[in-house]
Amino acid sequence: MKKKNLLLAIPFFMSSFAALSQAPTLTIGAAPSVGDVFVYFTADTNVSTSLTGANQTWDFSSLNISTTTKSESYVTPASLDSIARGADTITCSNYFPNASTAILNSLIFYLSSTNNQFVNWGYVTPGLIVRGYSDPQVLLTYPFTFNSSVNDTYYDQYSSPFASGFEKGVSTTVGDGWGTLKLPSKTYNNVLRVKFTDVFKDSDNTGTVTPIWSTETYAWYDGIHKQPILKVTKSKGKTVSVLVFSSGPSVGITNVKIASVAEKFEVYPNPVHQKSIISYHLKEKSEVTISLYNVLGEKVKTLNKQSLNAGNYTEEIDVQDLAKGLYIVTFKINGVASQEKLLLE
Repeated sequence: MKKKNLLLAIPFFMSSFAALSQAPTLTIGAAPSVGDVFVYFTADTNVSTSLTGANQTWDFSSLNISTTTKSESYVTPASLDSIARGADTITCSNYFPNASTAILNSLIFYLSSTNNQFVNWGYVTPGLIVRGYSDPQVLLTYPFTFNSSVNDTYYDQYSSPFASGFEKGVSTTVGDGWGTLKLPSKTYNNVLRVKFTDVFKDSDNTGTVTPIWSTETYAWYDGIHKQPILKVTKSKGKTVSVLVFSSGPSVGITNVKIASVAEKFEVYPNPVHQKSIISYHLKEKSEVTISLYNVLGEKVKTLNKQSLNAGNYTEEIDVQDLAKGLYIVTFKINGVASQEKLLLE
């Protein structure tokens, strides 16, 4: 019987709310993609996940949150293509040819979002195991809202349900609640909670089926960000991980076409450690406003608000006083906005 060494806190990569109403709806449009970075804090594990249903209040206002941030990054599968395993080198694209993005954590997960589904094609434990799925694991089917559910059975590519011995997983995703989430720093209204359950089983040649591992992950989404506000992971009924997300890409934040009176709107260096430069060219006299927002949509800096003549301009952004994470530079010319992401490391 094979043993698994699987990440307990399985990444929960779902998001985007079509609208914030009594029952928010997740859509595929804002699924995490290459280049996305999610920053989070760990917290104590004294968290109850028992409340389910409509119009609930999850009160975690006394949660003890760490002061040290961590991050998850989504990268191209090609950037993680060759991994050493003992004396050999594994070419991961041979195992995950359909993956469009990968996330590097304790394991490397290979993912894609197509046909209104977000799927997991398998994972790699660097130096130990490469596990691809012949039938990939469906994590979510869109649209998804309160009382929606997805049930999926997936298999190792090394076995099949017709073999005398096989390995298979069974996962279930349920929108099991919505309501208010209270954290020490902020209260969030109209959040959707999503419960993800994953059980992996192994059978031997005698037909005996044994669960190898199982996890439950609970995630609360606010409709603004791709990442959850809070994620709680349990194994064998015991809470093993509580993550509080502080920043990450916002739903619907994309590079917008620049106003016709401007050219060459650039932000560099990006990522930035201390200071970044905004460079732009105006074709004619214009009203210009440049602002910096955090991922909660809160304005943290106004860099420029004035009438400028045609010409070339540069603005310096000093971000040394800001917390590390993702920010949005909003550049307006005569009221028409363009946006660029700025990552502070």
